[in-house]
Amino acid sequence: MALQSITALSKITLQEASSTVTFSGIPDTYRDLILVCNLFYNSGSDTYSRFELNGDTTTANYKGVYMDTYGGGASGGSTNSNLLEYHQSVSSTTPVHATFQLFDYSATDKHKTAIIRFGAATTMTGAYASRWENNAAVGNLKLVGSVANYLPGSTFALFGRIA
Repeated sequence: MALQSITALSKITLQEASSTVTFSGIPDTYRDLILVCNLFYNSGSDTYSRFELNGDTTTANYKGVYMDTYGGGASGGSTNSNLLEYHQSVSSTTPVHATFQLFDYSATDKHKTAIIRFGAATTMTGAYASRWENNAAVGNLKLVGSVANYLPGSTFALFGRIA
């Protein structure tokens, strides 16, 4: 089995509320990207974060399947979302822990696939498997909050992985 190498590329810790976080100029020297987040929101209602790849917001370019559970109820299905996304329903004092892994992000001969895992204390957990129907190498990754801002103290750490 080959050794894997993971390299820290960038870390953002919010000092003030923001509805977006962007990583741009991502080098194409790795196989996968891994984004690890600790998110605090200013809303206790159902909200979500979306991922834009290279600024693409075209609904038809993103497909996915999901499974999640909130407070005892479970759901699953497919999504034809405009962005790679995950949902959560938490308070501003309960962080959402999320990991987004984008496979073969620098390849130019295939669509990009991603696995998104998330959870918050005792309120919910879930996962998405998504595909971006584009062969372009990803050089820009943007995380967009829906109705809520990311609060100060939210952290976003981006890593590159060589297989």
